[in-house]
Amino acid sequence: MNTSVESSPDAAITSSADRPEFPPDDPTLARTSVTHSSVHRALGLLLRVESNDHHIHQVAVASFGPVLHVTDGATPDACIRLFVHHVDEEPGFRPRQPLIRSWGGAFTIAASRSSVMSGDVNRGTAMGFVSETIVANADYLRSAFIQTAFLQIAQARSIVAVHSACLARDGRALILRGDSGSGKSTLAYAALRRGYSLVAEDVIFLRSRSGQADGSIRPADIEIHGLPWTLHLLPEAGQLFPELEDLPTIARPDGRQKIAVRVEDQFPGQALSHAPLGPLVFVVRGHRATPRLLTLRRDAALRRLEATAIHYERDEN
Repeated sequence: MNTSVESSPDAAITSSADRPEFPPDDPTLARTSVTHSSVHRALGLLLRVESNDHHIHQVAVASFGPVLHVTDGATPDACIRLFVHHVDEEPGFRPRQPLIRSWGGAFTIAASRSSVMSGDVNRGTAMGFVSETIVANADYLRSAFIQTAFLQIAQARSIVAVHSACLARDGRALILRGDSGSGKSTLAYAALRRGYSLVAEDVIFLRSRSGQADGSIRPADIEIHGLPWTLHLLPEAGQLFPELEDLPTIARPDGRQKIAVRVEDQFPGQALSHAPLGPLVFVVRGHRATPRLLTLRRDAALRRLEATAIHYERDEN
């Protein structure tokens, strides 16, 4: 039996030669030149970020902290190569939560046909191209692409990733755990005003000083690593902290409006990239005028830990 398929003229695919995003001399942009390269120490890993645009370099610094000066022979643990290309977003495009898909060691991050990344956690590499529209939105570029790609790689090189904020003071860490909206970030900001350092605002990565990743690790050998450079607060935080009242809000990839506080700008020297393992505190929003601190039994703490777990923790072995 013969079968014929007729396609609508509206569904026809324009040949690549007729589209400006496919230059005839390099249709896959494989020869795009790296003009900006920086190395950072992030989550205990040596990370190199490569790009063809200075805005991406600036966002890398905001994401991962100061640029390191390393010797030419230093081999990074991870490398992210993200380029800007002159491909317009579709009409009506607005930044939204990107689609993240993974299988085995491969992953993709897609915001649109014009802005996509892919990576291999086993090799520690990720590459992608984004539009000029995406690059113009620094916070979205940071959270949706640069940090997300790196966290995919870093998670595979850590003992475990934990949904928590983390503070430190006088060489001691304090892990804050709670549901979204429980007040972890607000409490962290209040602690920064009292001289604490921020290690992480939302996710901590536990790593072993010895490099081991099995059950023989001693608690004293475990370090907490985080990305402490930016803290996001609900707009209502301006009612508690007058210095935030006039700051603009930004739209996060999940659509929520947040105040972005650059920690080193407002609290110089209080962004701390790692700290020793410390106690875990569950944060619960209450209605009492006076906060309470309760000690939980082990079984109750484990139930609370499970109740506040999110997807990547449940996926951990």
